[in-house]
Amino acid sequence: MLTTLDPVFAQMAQATSTHAGGVPELTAREKAFLYLTAGYTPLFDVDADPLTIGPLPFEKAMR
Repeated sequence: MLTTLDPVFAQMAQATSTHAGGVPELTAREKAFLYLTAGYTPLFDVDADPLTIGPLPFEKAMR
């Protein structure tokens, strides 16, 4: 859906998530912070320990 609304933004959003997820020096908490500050919505309990959740699911909504 994001690609249909704005293909350029969709590419940037994908590149951001791929890059942040691929930086081994960042902790799960730091990666979550990057997603949150980029406007992604967490699909998990943000108060839980990220290491107990596994992959941290996020979504990006377009208006």
